[in-house]
Amino acid sequence: MTSPNVSAIHLVLVRHAESLHNREGDGVDVDSGLTELGWRQAHAVAGWLADRYRPDLLFSSSLMRAKQTAEVIASRMNLPVVIEEGLAEAEFQYWDELPYHWDTPMDSWDDPWQPNPEVAPLYASFRTRVHDALAQIVTGVPHATILVLTHGGVIGTLMRSLFGGHHVAVFTANTGVTQFTWEMNHWRLVFHNSTAHLSPLSSPKALASADAQSGAPWTNGQNAAAILKHYQRVAGVPPSGAPYPGEQELRDLVRLADLRGDERLLDVATGTGSVALGFAPHVRSVLGVDLSPAMLELAEKARAAAGLANVHFRLGEIGVLPLQEASYDIITCHNLLHYASDLHGLLALLRRLLAPGGRLLIDEPLGNDDPVKRATLNAIMLRRDPGITQIWSVGEIEAALDAAGLRIIKRERYSLNRELDDWLSRAAVDEATRISVKSMFEAGADADAAGLDSRRGRDGDFVFTESRIRLLAQEQAQPA
Repeated sequence: MTSPNVSAIHLVLVRHAESLHNREGDGVDVDSGLTELGWRQAHAVAGWLADRYRPDLLFSSSLMRAKQTAEVIASRMNLPVVIEEGLAEAEFQYWDELPYHWDTPMDSWDDPWQPNPEVAPLYASFRTRVHDALAQIVTGVPHATILVLTHGGVIGTLMRSLFGGHHVAVFTANTGVTQFTWEMNHWRLVFHNSTAHLSPLSSPKALASADAQSGAPWTNGQNAAAILKHYQRVAGVPPSGAPYPGEQELRDLVRLADLRGDERLLDVATGTGSVALGFAPHVRSVLGVDLSPAMLELAEKARAAAGLANVHFRLGEIGVLPLQEASYDIITCHNLLHYASDLHGLLALLRRLLAPGGRLLIDEPLGNDDPVKRATLNAIMLRRDPGITQIWSVGEIEAALDAAGLRIIKRERYSLNRELDDWLSRAAVDEATRISVKSMFEAGADADAAGLDSRRGRDGDFVFTESRIRLLAQEQAQPA
């Protein structure tokens, strides 16, 4: 479908995707971010809009659920998001002031009721704010297609005000699309609450494919699809023990970063958001990005529970999201590099995102320097998590950093003891995979074939040692 006639103003209103507050009610902060379903809705509506419109402008409410939806659309449309405060949802129950009760269905026909500050002070105030926001958007723009990410109350109030039917309740679904056109000196309602894009929602495979086709430099569609499938499973089975990374590992990671307190931090592959939230009290702002809608829902739940206002999450692959180069003082990567099919491409991309003087903080498992043991470890890791490409040795990581123009300024090697059963449960593996991995441990235990120092614990289960490294790197000085 081609874009509508641009000789008019086409106002395309989109309600935000499902938020945690939408789904769970008053138990969650009203200004919460998106659920897993919400991220999928945002992705779906972005594709639907991209197929039908070539917008000139993209506006969004200042509330998180609208901004996150707008950012997904902005990535697809290659447009900046303009925040308009007046598009925010009402903070009060104005609908109690509206005449929504009649004895029979036709009693409301031609109802003359009009709001004013005397009979409906809350609604009148909200209407004024919405009117002023719309005037700000359309004034001085004679010919344009404008996307507006907003809320059900705003869309309903616009419809009632433009058509003079304040006694009519208006429902708009999450990511429901409504179009008005200003043409020949009057408004025309083209359609309301279109939700065709929600049936069916994008599958994890479709999401990965869309990102891969957009030119992601460090992974591929097959790899991304495996990562999504894995973390979809993991998100559905929360671990019973302490989270990864633990409190001590987080403290050590923050200590190594040597923060000033005013940094803009980018957390790549944020997962459940533990690193992002751990750094949040020590920096100015945190942006966490991840491929998995399911993991981002867990991250948003944790952020809302912690009440951290300086953390924001976005869905997408780091090579596809429209992130501004040279704009982050700290980039953190915890358990990311072993998903890279192109390690050099990933590190080069991260270096470009660093601000002058910025630092890259890596925390990764290590493969043994012996290539045979490392290959055995890779086979075990791949059986547990099919999204992994390989576990790198310290030499390979350091060489890739150097090739990307980054010099290591701090390094710390450390190790963590893992219980095999817990480690497999955290990956939500099926019984066949559990049996297979245990047999691999059994076969290689005596010769330490994977370099894991695996041994039987007191209860008879395997315990092993995971070798890890923390690296803080900075852009290499350019020759004079």
